[in-house]
Amino acid sequence: MKNNSFTSVTQLIGIEAFNRISQTHILVIGLGGVGSWCVETLIRNGVSRISLVDLDDVCSSNISRQLIATQKSIGKLKVDLMEERILEINPECKIHKYMCFYNDKNHNLIFSQHYDFVIDCFDQWKKKYLLAKYCYMNKIKLIITGATAGKKDLSLIACKDLSLTAHDFLLKQIRNKLKKEFNLYSKKKMNILAIYSEENIKPHQNHIHNSCESFGSIMSLTASIGIRAAHEAIEILTND
Repeated sequence: MKNNSFTSVTQLIGIEAFNRISQTHILVIGLGGVGSWCVETLIRNGVSRISLVDLDDVCSSNISRQLIATQKSIGKLKVDLMEERILEINPECKIHKYMCFYNDKNHNLIFSQHYDFVIDCFDQWKKKYLLAKYCYMNKIKLIITGATAGKKDLSLIACKDLSLTAHDFLLKQIRNKLKKEFNLYSKKKMNILAIYSEENIKPHQNHIHNSCESFGSIMSLTASIGIRAAHEAIEILTND
C-alpha cells in the first residue's frame, strides 16, 4: 500500500498478518444482501485480490438490504458496481469478474484459478451443494452462509462447522447430502464453516428456495452475516 489507508488494520493485527491478507486470493459467489457486505469487509481489511461471481443487475427491491443498490444503480450489473466500489477503496486491488451464476456449467471456468478461500453468499441449495462438495473433496477453505429470509434476530447468528448447524433448512439439505455421499458419521467435522441464523421461522411453501421476496428480509441481518463471514475468513487466514 502506498498510502495509510490500512494503518489501523496493521496496528491491530501486525504487519505480517496484514501482508498475508493482502496476498491472498478470495472468491466470493453472490453479491446480494450478504455478499456485497462480505466483499466490503474483505476489502476494508486489506484483501487485495478478489474474484466476484454474479450475473444479477440491481432492482428496486434490492435497495433495502444490498450495499451497492441505490436508486441510481438500478439496472446496472452488481459485479461492475462492486468493482467500482472496491477500486474507490483500494485502487491497487486486483479484481477478477465472472458475469455468470455459479452452476455446473460455469464451475470449471470459475475454478480455473487458485483460491486461498471461497465464501458462498448465494441461496440455491443444489448449487451450494455442488460448491461445498468440490471444496470438501479438494480441501479448499470454504465458508458457507445460511438462509436469511424471514429472520431478524441478530443475537441468534451462529458460526459453527456445517456438521453442527441447526434451524436452517438450506444448510440442512447440504449437510445431509454430504453426510450421505461421503459416509460421514454424525459428529465428524466437515471443515466447512457455516455462518447462519438459528432463529426459527414459520413454515412457508417456498422455504426451500429461501425467497427474500416471499419471506421478507432485513439489511441488519443479511449484512451481519456477510460481515461475519469475511471476518472469520480473515481470522482463519491470519492464524494458519
